[in-house]
Amino acid sequence: MSEFIKYPSIEQFRSIVREIKIATGETSVLPTLTLTGTVKLHGTNAGICLDPATGDLWTQSRNNIITPVEDNAGFAKYVESNYFSMKALIQKYVDTYALTEDSGITCSYDTTKHQFRTQFKHQ
Repeated sequence: MSEFIKYPSIEQFRSIVREIKIATGETSVLPTLTLTGTVKLHGTNAGICLDPATGDLWTQSRNNIITPVEDNAGFAKYVESNYFSMKALIQKYVDTYALTEDSGITCSYDTTKHQFRTQFKHQ
């Protein structure tokens, strides 16, 4: 069964400042922090989901389940045209890393290099 999996919020610097002010009080001297930042590129977000119980595979954008008819930059069409390869690749990750329903896999696709980048969330 296709079930939308919400993409997590990406916090901004102002969120850190707000949380520190709440934690320390508005009148306190704020601490000095050392942060490492990355550039947030604005673009598109797409994901491939696999239900291990049923074997169903579906695609989604940041906010919706997508299909080749209601697509996101051609991603759903690409996954559909490579359905069996995608399913086998995801299943290989699941088997190799003994992933459970609580595990998460995040993949991104670099359209300029035509390469996938995969990240795992381990509990």
